[in-house]
Amino acid sequence: MRVLIAHNAYRYRGGEEQAIESDRALLEAKGHHVELYVRKYDELAPNDGILGGARLALAAFWSARTYLEVRRLIRAGRPDVLHVHNIFPLISASVYRAAHAERVPVVQTLHNYRLVCPASTLLRDGKPCELCVGTAPWRAVRYRCYRDSRLQSLALATILTTHRALGTWSSDVDAYVALTEFGRRVFVRGGLPPDRIFVRHNAVHARARHPYHGARSAIFVGRLSREKGVKVLLDAWRALPEVPLEIIGDGPLAAEVHAAAMRPELAHVRVLGQLPHGEVLEHVARAGMLVFPSVCYEGFALAIAEALAQGIPVIGSRLGAQAEIVRDGVSGLLFRAGDANALRDAVRRVVDTDGLADDLSRGARAEFDSRFSPDISYRALIDIYRRVATSASA
Repeated sequence: MRVLIAHNAYRYRGGEEQAIESDRALLEAKGHHVELYVRKYDELAPNDGILGGARLALAAFWSARTYLEVRRLIRAGRPDVLHVHNIFPLISASVYRAAHAERVPVVQTLHNYRLVCPASTLLRDGKPCELCVGTAPWRAVRYRCYRDSRLQSLALATILTTHRALGTWSSDVDAYVALTEFGRRVFVRGGLPPDRIFVRHNAVHARARHPYHGARSAIFVGRLSREKGVKVLLDAWRALPEVPLEIIGDGPLAAEVHAAAMRPELAHVRVLGQLPHGEVLEHVARAGMLVFPSVCYEGFALAIAEALAQGIPVIGSRLGAQAEIVRDGVSGLLFRAGDANALRDAVRRVVDTDGLADDLSRGARAEFDSRFSPDISYRALIDIYRRVATSASA
């Protein structure tokens, strides 16, 4: 098949970009042709004022540039399917209309909850929030959910509400890909057509496995931001001086995390910043456990699956998608989200209980092989592509 992938890249590289690269490699290894259409946040002028903000809001609703560029790409490459990842803010829903104008079916992966939540995280004041799921998202304006701005929240809520009224989400996308069953349930409640939402986990490429050496250390991989539970992580580690911790990632709390790691009570914490993906996997493979303290629902949590692939147990928050990916007591341990003491206790349990870390390591590898292997992910993806391609040609 010929596949065109469209994605609006983020300022900070994260799991979506890695998932796209993995999909591309997976498809090309199976003989499919893949082309990318990418727009970047770097295109945005940093200080354009109110006029620039208005221009951005219009582009986020409908980008004429995207529409024209994607139509040209489709005419040149004749893809069998357009696979869209992130459309916000520069690609916009015009990408769907461009594909349909050229009679190409559209698949949209739901990496986050943007279509039912202006903030995209279903998080407010550090806690899960579903006030806007299944209804017009005007309460996001009241609570300044997007960038702590009523004006920007209003713009995004208006875009989402207008597209819902126009039938964009129900008519312009041929298939949605939810990354977990939990995510699928949220989007069904949010009004997306249930018969078009398919569950498919992100692709994770299994690498050569290393022997597991026990729970002697821990690692965190992710965006350094509030919703990822970074503050919970640091609070827990103040009481875990016997367990070295590596923190890999970048984000808005990077300076705060670096400063915290300089204090005596966190001398056992190393902040490595953003690293190439291959180096990240090497660090994960040497760790005793991956800590995933996110306080939001998450989409899939690629870092968890990559740890499971290496037989690294996961200590994760009992919340949303991550509670579905990690089987408590089998491939890791779950703790109450946002509770630093509960995280501390879970880590100590793995460290102090004879044989537990080794059992969880074996369970992690078995879980990956049975649920998240590349072959399983590929079959799920190609089945969705073939389904929409067949419907489009009927």
